[in-house]
Amino acid sequence: MLPVINCCTSRYKYRYTNAKGDEVVKEVLLNELDPIFPQLRHLHIAEAIDSVLDLFNKFLQVSLSLSLSLSLSLSVCVRVCAG
Repeated sequence: MLPVINCCTSRYKYRYTNAKGDEVVKEVLLNELDPIFPQLRHLHIAEAIDSVLDLFNKFLQVSLSLSLSLSLSLSVCVRVCAG
């Protein structure tokens, strides 16, 4: 179980070290408005991990596609605008 710090607002607090080596404290809401939490709440941990990995891989695919599309659009615009 996650250590929920406030049962009324379902906030979860965690710490991590960022790329600069600084320790960062984050607090996130876990409630019905979260796009993923309602799907995972009642899953076994193994199923939840598989689901999160699948969602993350789909996110990466969409992000890469959007990034490539934007990059292509900008390079075409630069060529056309530079004339």
